[in-house]
Amino acid sequence: MMKEALELIQSTLDATLAAKKIRSFWNNRTETEDANKREYIVYSYSGGDVPDSADDHDLVKNCSVTIKYYYEKTLTASKSGRTSILDTISLIKSSLESHDIDVSEPFDAGDINSNGFYAVIFECEIWSVV
Repeated sequence: MMKEALELIQSTLDATLAAKKIRSFWNNRTETEDANKREYIVYSYSGGDVPDSADDHDLVKNCSVTIKYYYEKTLTASKSGRTSILDTISLIKSSLESHDIDVSEPFDAGDINSNGFYAVIFECEIWSVV
């Protein structure tokens, strides 16, 4: 379940954000030549569970994934930068939801890595009937 969930996250984000050249990475960022240097995404596996089972068989499984959208803090200095950030947040959330991924309301976590990039965090749940 974990592999399929991470592949779904990667393909959804790649397709959604390709025009903006915002790249998504599993666990840590790596440099890519054609990427947007001012915005990027890092996602990671947060856990999984089997909340429903019967007769010693799993009925439903879930996979939790944390997505962090990073943007350079200088983007907040202009109205167009702030609008672009809000549009990207909305785009990420709606694209994940369109693939039946449960997404919490994103929250701004600030400069969590002290690197000049602010982070917006999404907590996601992907459910699968076994």
